[in-house]
Amino acid sequence: MLLAVGLTWLLRATPPSIRLPDEEALLRSRAIVLASRQPEGGLALSGGKALLFHPDGEPFLIYARRRRSLVAMFDPIGPAAARAELIWQFRDLCDRYHARPVFYQGRAENLSGYIDIGLTALKLGEEALVDLKTFDLASNGKEMKALRYTWNRGQRDGLSLEFHAPGQVPMAELQAISDAWLQGKNVREKGFSLGRFSPEYLAHFRVVVVRFEGRSVDHVAIYIGEGRFVHAPRRGTKVRIDRLNNSYWQRHFLLAKRVVPEA
Repeated sequence: MLLAVGLTWLLRATPPSIRLPDEEALLRSRAIVLASRQPEGGLALSGGKALLFHPDGEPFLIYARRRRSLVAMFDPIGPAAARAELIWQFRDLCDRYHARPVFYQGRAENLSGYIDIGLTALKLGEEALVDLKTFDLASNGKEMKALRYTWNRGQRDGLSLEFHAPGQVPMAELQAISDAWLQGKNVREKGFSLGRFSPEYLAHFRVVVVRFEGRSVDHVAIYIGEGRFVHAPRRGTKVRIDRLNNSYWQRHFLLAKRVVPEA
């Protein structure tokens, strides 16, 4: 029995090497994302993850390898009618290499497709969406009162927003912010779910920069008193409490402002 088990492990196929997309594949994925209502698919344009296309050309999956697992980022991007087939195509790819299929940040509407291939759902969180057709900050209703206060107070206190068109982003300034953040946290680029800092990747999108009296702002936290504040160091991590006497925050602190009116 031990010999048989050992032989099985020796004969297991090695996990597939991840082939990054070429320029043609990136152009194909970009066209599919633009035609879809899934802006998260733009992460494919980072070029740092493999792409799996449906035989008919669309939709496609974004995935990477983690040990003996192939992890797909998001749901299939593209026409809903072919998503179930692409999910099975991904499962077949995993079976070929004895890899475990994983879908990260899938939506409930595609849950049946994942269950069909034998996966189990694990709820990680919820996603808030804003209906841009009905959103109106200038509304006189109570629903937007706190947000209007925050917006107006921020402008009075010297905060401003800058919208930069694709290809017109202040890359050098943003690169300096990114480098300082990585150095301060002593971490490497977060390349899977966030996308690494890449001028080529960012050039595809509009970028919003928040400034305080002309200086760009890269992090906002909630002050809770006694020199402590609540924040998430980066997206996808747990919220934690830090102190302002930390050497990193002493170097990078700009200001503290009340953002909601007192009762």
